[in-house]
Amino acid sequence: MADKGFNIHEEVEECKLKLNIPPFANAGLQMTQADALLTKKIAAHRVHVERTIGSVKKFKIVKQKVPLSLFGRVNQI
Repeated sequence: MADKGFNIHEEVEECKLKLNIPPFANAGLQMTQADALLTKKIAAHRVHVERTIGSVKKFKIVKQKVPLSLFGRVNQI
């Protein structure tokens, strides 16, 4: 998950992951209904991601950087 402007598509694909970036309306134009629903769905998942990141920081679950080679096992950590 990332916000607009993060150019990390290639790095994410190398890790065999999917990047979810919410759609954005162009200046002065209204977002389509499909884009609004997608944004709502991504936002609902984002809450859980942010809470998990907060728990990792608060309880110092990971005290150092996780190398890319361990990303496949990050759920086990």
